[in-house]
Formats: sequence, C-alpha cells, structure tokens
Amino acid sequence: MISARDSGRIQSEIIKKMSGRERLAIAFGLNDFARKIIRADIRKSNLSISDEEVDKLVAERFRR
Repeated sequence: MISARDSGRIQSEIIKKMSGRERLAIAFGLNDFARKIIRADIRKSNLSISDEEVDKLVAERFRR
C-alpha cells in the first residue's frame, strides 16, 4: 500500500512532467467539477430559486 506521503510525491513527479497546457487543462477540469458540485448543493437546498440566483451563490462560494 502506498502512503499518503509517497502518493503526494508520485503525484508531484507526474505533474512536473506534464506540459503547462496539460496542467492547465487539469486545473480547468477541477474547477468545473467543483462548480458542478457546489451548484448541485445549492440547488438541493434552494429548489425554487432561479438559475441566475444559483449562479450568484456559486460565485459567492468561490470568493470565500
């Protein structure tokens, strides 16, 4: 089994070998994934609000 420390080191080595474009694509993908999770959480808690209001609340969460 790989330890958390080794896992982090291996991940860092892999990322360092990637091009800037590849790293940026991963960053954008993670950002999109986080926004989708936040949007779903907001929607679940506020069923009757508009898409515009959901967008505002998502933006507020990212500013924190």
